[in-house]
Amino acid sequence: MGRLSLVSRQRTSPYEALCHTLPPVSEPSAPPPEDRDWTYVITQGCTECGFTPFHHTLAAARLRETVPRWERRGIRSNGSQFTVATLAGYFLHDVEHHLHDVGA
Repeated sequence: MGRLSLVSRQRTSPYEALCHTLPPVSEPSAPPPEDRDWTYVITQGCTECGFTPFHHTLAAARLRETVPRWERRGIRSNGSQFTVATLAGYFLHDVEHHLHDVGA
């Protein structure tokens, strides 16, 4: 029979073993500061997303065109779900809330 070892053998989980083989993770670098004035998109459009400026009287028609896409779903990093419609509702609340804050 074999001898009984007096040295206990440490057991590691597969997760622990993997952690010891991966390189260390470094802190992500800070994003560059935002220095653009984004209000120009109202009059000049946005080359990044293709938004084109329009007269405010056409806003309702443009909104109606987008309605089929308003039920598109997304998931936040915390797992909660949202749609374009709920995001728009939150945005409207945010505008009204800030107007209230400034007494307008």
